[in-house]
Amino acid sequence: TETGRLTVLTSTRFWGQVYQTPQSSAGITNAITVWDVNGQLSLNYGLGKHFDLLLSPTLYQDDQSEWGQYPFDTHLGLKIGNFGSKASSLKFGMELNARFPTGEKHNIKFEEYSAGTTEFGAMGLVSYAYDPLYPEDALNIHFNLGYLNHNDAGENLTDNPLDQNAEVLQQSQQGLYALAMSIPTESFDYGLELYGNY
Repeated sequence: TETGRLTVLTSTRFWGQVYQTPQSSAGITNAITVWDVNGQLSLNYGLGKHFDLLLSPTLYQDDQSEWGQYPFDTHLGLKIGNFGSKASSLKFGMELNARFPTGEKHNIKFEEYSAGTTEFGAMGLVSYAYDPLYPEDALNIHFNLGYLNHNDAGENLTDNPLDQNAEVLQQSQQGLYALAMSIPTESFDYGLELYGNY
């Protein structure tokens, strides 16, 4: 991002399903609806040639209650990137990030794990551009590999503080990966993305 440039994006997603449970004793079937709705705002501010500041508050998070939560957790990141010579097809960088528990509830169904603590992590970034002088006009491939620490040792994951079976005995940690490809054409840009954790 150019120095002093602010980019604002919004996103929302929805998922729902009717789940039927047979009642064998009565010979009838009960049905319940489960759903997940999430809405985010993303702010990206260019601090310099190699630095971007990222702020992404979750404006609304469904928690299967009548009203949901708003606001929910907030993500903060610092991207350090665009390293490599102008003539090289390869660019390198890294991202430092944290998640702050600004919502009231945590460890919500159908969402990524969160114990209501301040989480932190880092991710290495590698990008390949077929045309290094005009990268947006040619094939691009991106690979990310990262680490996330949930900082949750000693936390209780239920609303019942006496439930010792829900206490986290040691810190939960994750490895993160992502692989993406972008193919621009005159009419559309086609993309493919694969991501996950372990």
